Amino acid sequence: MSEQQHINSNQQNKPISIGHVFYVINKKLPICLLIISIAILASFVFNRYATRIYSSEALLQLRTDNNAENLLIEKRIKDNSSDLSADIEFLRSKTFVDRVVSQLPVNVSYFKRGSIIDMELYKWSFFNVELISMQVPFYNQEVSIEFFDDQKVKLSYVYQQESFSKIGVLNQAIQTPHFSCKVNAIDKQNRASDYYFVFNDLQMLTSKFQENFEVSVVNPSAKTIRLAYKEQNAQRAKDFIQRSVEEFLNADVERKSQSTQKVIDFIDGQLYEIQKKLEFSEQRVLNFQKNNKISSLDVSSIKSSSIEEIESKIIKLELQEKALEFVFNKISNPQSIEESINSLTVIEEFDFGSTILSEVKKLQASMIEREELLYTLKPTSEAVKILDNSIQIQKKILKKSIESFLQSISSKKEDYKQKLDALEKDLFKYSNKEMGLAKLKRVHDINKKFYSLLLESKTNYAIAKAGFVSENLILQKPVLSSKPDYPNTPLVYLSTLLVAFILCLAIVLLSILLDNKIHTLNDILSNFNGASIGVLGLVPQYNKSMQYSTLLVNKRPKSVLSESFRTIRSNLQFEINQNQSKVISVTSTISGEGKTFVAINIAGIFALMDKKVLVIDMDLRKPKIHMAFNTDNTKGVSTLLINKHSIEECLNKSELDNFDYITAGPVPPNPSELILNGQLETLITQLKKKYDYIVIDNPPVGLVTDGIFSSKLADHPVYVFRSGYSKKNFIKNVERLIHESGVKPSIVLNGVDMDAGVYAYDGKYGGYGYGYGYGYGYGYGYTDQKNDYFEHEEKEQKTFLEKLITKLQFWK
Repeated sequence: MSEQQHINSNQQNKPISIGHVFYVINKKLPICLLIISIAILASFVFNRYATRIYSSEALLQLRTDNNAENLLIEKRIKDNSSDLSADIEFLRSKTFVDRVVSQLPVNVSYFKRGSIIDMELYKWSFFNVELISMQVPFYNQEVSIEFFDDQKVKLSYVYQQESFSKIGVLNQAIQTPHFSCKVNAIDKQNRASDYYFVFNDLQMLTSKFQENFEVSVVNPSAKTIRLAYKEQNAQRAKDFIQRSVEEFLNADVERKSQSTQKVIDFIDGQLYEIQKKLEFSEQRVLNFQKNNKISSLDVSSIKSSSIEEIESKIIKLELQEKALEFVFNKISNPQSIEESINSLTVIEEFDFGSTILSEVKKLQASMIEREELLYTLKPTSEAVKILDNSIQIQKKILKKSIESFLQSISSKKEDYKQKLDALEKDLFKYSNKEMGLAKLKRVHDINKKFYSLLLESKTNYAIAKAGFVSENLILQKPVLSSKPDYPNTPLVYLSTLLVAFILCLAIVLLSILLDNKIHTLNDILSNFNGASIGVLGLVPQYNKSMQYSTLLVNKRPKSVLSESFRTIRSNLQFEINQNQSKVISVTSTISGEGKTFVAINIAGIFALMDKKVLVIDMDLRKPKIHMAFNTDNTKGVSTLLINKHSIEECLNKSELDNFDYITAGPVPPNPSELILNGQLETLITQLKKKYDYIVIDNPPVGLVTDGIFSSKLADHPVYVFRSGYSKKNFIKNVERLIHESGVKPSIVLNGVDMDAGVYAYDGKYGGYGYGYGYGYGYGYGYTDQKNDYFEHEEKEQKTFLEKLITKLQFWK
């Protein structure tokens, strides 16, 4: 190839070219469009039929000040509600949620059946159902309801795979085998639709509400908390938060007045006892006066001020003693520790409470800590056990403190009684009757004073309780949400499109990285490890289907396909000596790469120059030339090599003048031995005398070695690769031919997809940018329909589905 440029493969090893990337994108575009379409469709279906989740929220600011406390003489024990974490745990508790749920109309749920999704009619149902009784646990079971006329209604349901139905009258009890209820119709709208209702298990419903209820701290410094709830019904979400706020405020007032109520209850109990003692002592005084005929007695003249003072102290000590005994009994009961803490307000009026209150605060802090731990740990966990042990120790310490105070009070009472006895001895100078009356009067006065003291304390606590109001502020009220939180329509579309894009990108990248096919001449040259290799040109992909390889260059002489073979012919003419017959052998690696098609059309393009051309089918194992020309294969090369037929008997004429061909003949049992018997060289020598060009269609050298010998006899061996079909490791077969057999073939790349622009990688014609030949043929805008430089092929019309299937080569 005197003017054909040879390209060294060591200079062709480049990174992946942009052209190749765009080529792969073009090839994978149909499947990428399919993936994107599926993603959009999936997003639409998901957004259309996904269960909507709505949310509602409120903001609260917790306050601890209470003006009612200022009405009392002494400051009370600090309420638990002042602790932010305690309030949050209370809101999260099942007790609180159950309290809220009991205020909502959720005992029965009403639904309207839809074609795909059923719609819940929370507060929008035109009928309601009152459950009277339930014979069996019949919760979460669908009960269809059908209205016949203004009065009759039919209930239908399935229980344990058995169907039941019952016809009843509106606003009257309807008895079924499993439950009894009453249906009340509010209006007559939409009665023809399909409705059903469900009796809800409030315990399970409470757990569901608790699971979807969120309490979080917004600002610890400002003690601001956020209440949020999410569920399928926007109205119910708002109602739940609204009721939660109201119940929390009510509970706040109840908790703040709880300790005061405990004191009032204690005082009421003491008043009842003292009242009976007061009545009894008063009756004794009257009876004594009546029996002894004493009208009155000036007790103040008999009693000294010291006696009155001692008696007052004894009264106070007795009240303290009763209060401490009350608290001691509460603490001794392990099921009422919280009650005992609230009841400690009883002893807050007395001076001895500082030590006890200190112990109570420690115990209270430990109990709160235990409750918080139980939200995350089990009661059997080590941390809870340690805390339980600490609580028991604190309880013992508190009980010992109370016992110590009780002993101290008892001792003081004994001292005061001894002093009182001593003073009373000084009064023996008075008559026995006067002394007896004085003693009865003194007991009566003590009870009366005790009773007055209790009444005064009760009045103070009652006033304090009446003044309790919640100081918590509602910073944001719950509102009805019109837009669901889930699904987020834009986010769903964006996410699915992003996934689709990533998947398409992965497909393209994997196709590029894992692609081992030859697409361009540059792929061949960059992977060729020999010194150099010649390139004859490219053959564009034929757009119409053909069952067998056939002669095309004579049918459309102005087509791009014909011009590509002219380019190959020009390059061959530069390589071959013009003064003698030329033998051209065509081979490939495997079947399907188009070697027969290339061989026939190379011969045809030389025949159009009025050259005598002969095509010989040397593929004795899988002959195809006879199918290309639609002739029989009863005689040919195989019969020539065994001297069964003469050359003249085996020659066949084609539709082109000067174009003859010899078929392979019947498939012999020993093709390799037949080719190597020496007759083939004699046959070629004889044919050279008659023909200007002899084109040999060899078998694929990647499968059998039959074609190597005939390639050695050729003046110019041609090696065919097919774009998008031949693999890059097929190039090793060319290297093997060069190094082992001494055959130096030139390359023809067949089946190039011109529409995909595969021929123009890196700004060159497939890496083959010579100034003549193939580069010349394609350098003149062959797509310009105005100058008609080339005759445009009529593409085979295909449906969109056929085109899509054709391009979906990714799945192969």
